[in-house]
Amino acid sequence: MNRFVSLLTGNRVLAAGFIWGLAEGSFFFVVPDVFITAVALFSFKASFRQIVAVLLGSVIAGSLLFAWGIQDPDKAQRAVAHVPFLSPAMIEQVDKDFDKYGIWALCKGPISGIPYKAYSVKAGSRVSWPAFLAVSIPARLGRFLLMWALCSALCFPIRSKILERPGWALTAHLVLWSIFYAFYWRGG
Repeated sequence: MNRFVSLLTGNRVLAAGFIWGLAEGSFFFVVPDVFITAVALFSFKASFRQIVAVLLGSVIAGSLLFAWGIQDPDKAQRAVAHVPFLSPAMIEQVDKDFDKYGIWALCKGPISGIPYKAYSVKAGSRVSWPAFLAVSIPARLGRFLLMWALCSALCFPIRSKILERPGWALTAHLVLWSIFYAFYWRGG
């Protein structure tokens, strides 16, 4: 395995996953799945550890937005509303989801494409923090695990080729995610 692959799958990269989870759980607009799947190209084990780091960062960010949403709901919601590609319609849908599903609305976000941060900032007026935390973990973890498993399964048959040509593999990875975001952001 070359130096690049060793760097990408090393323990130092866990901090990057944590930071990405923290950033996307608050105000960044590119999902940490991009990072998790990049690491999954090269190592199942390292990418699974990334899921844990990303999840921790994400839930901490969500908890901070939860607390801010209680402390100063108008200011917190205005700040989140300025996240690129988070539309007013999405924010309105969050209220409808909480009315219909209660705390389980958090699990609807990954399916509907509405960011976790939009639910986090509004959850404090509707549920307790322990309930928010208890549902946040599986709500976030489900999509991370799905993307990890999908990428790992697709890459398994060509793992040796990926390890031989990491630049090619990362380029293909970025192209695929760029296509995804082109379609996703088109509506946002």
